[in-house]
Amino acid sequence: MADQVENASAVRTTSDWMAVIRHRESTEPDAYLVDPYAERLGGSEALVAYLAKLGGPNEVVITRGRFGDAVIAEALGSGVDQVAILASGSDTRPWRLPMPGATVYEADLPGQVETKIATLARAGVSPAGQVAVDVDLRTPWAGRLTEAGLDPRRPAVFLVEGLFYYFPADEADLLLDRLGSIAAEGSRLAFDIPDSAYADEPANAEFLAYMLDRGSPFVGASADPVRWLAGHGWDASAYLAADLGSSGLVPAPPARLVRPDRPIWHVGARRR
Repeated sequence: MADQVENASAVRTTSDWMAVIRHRESTEPDAYLVDPYAERLGGSEALVAYLAKLGGPNEVVITRGRFGDAVIAEALGSGVDQVAILASGSDTRPWRLPMPGATVYEADLPGQVETKIATLARAGVSPAGQVAVDVDLRTPWAGRLTEAGLDPRRPAVFLVEGLFYYFPADEADLLLDRLGSIAAEGSRLAFDIPDSAYADEPANAEFLAYMLDRGSPFVGASADPVRWLAGHGWDASAYLAADLGSSGLVPAPPARLVRPDRPIWHVGARRR
């Protein structure tokens, strides 16, 4: 039980980092992503600044966020009406994105989604009507989503942001297998994952050492996400930040969000 409490606490802290980063981006004159709710979710500005000083990949929070928004919009425009956000943390898409007629499932460790909803409610923001699913994504979790109402016979769009960093290859494969068990043909998927070269970049060493010492080491990576996804039944495209403009989904991000020494893939896929 103590390990679960510590894990939940670490997840909540990391989620708070994400909210601070999104709020900061929202104040930029050339903001690539605007989140009017992020400021209400709190988090330590000082800690986020410290992580940036260490070389943390703060910019990917913004680029993957914009990319994920576009994947959702494309899917909903094609008639998909189920959205599942895995490891949703401080994600505010149920409030900030127009998703008329869609059912949104937010899955995270017990209490995470409810705490977010309550925090926003105290700030005067009404619940968005999403379905909260308490689940540990390292366990057999797919059935929890179907029990909550997701129909595996119909396409859905799945987002898995900021999670594969922490999953070694075998656990990442297992997560994709479980996801595939409830993803009907035509389902969409968006996620981010470091390139295999990320850990070898000297500029990332101090941050990676910090994450290891914190107990949240970056152990996940892929040299070829398109090939990896093909082996799990998905047709995928993958883009580094510098190439996002070629995706046809989002414009090129501003130069301040593009760091060649922090190679992280933005992956979009469709279920075969």
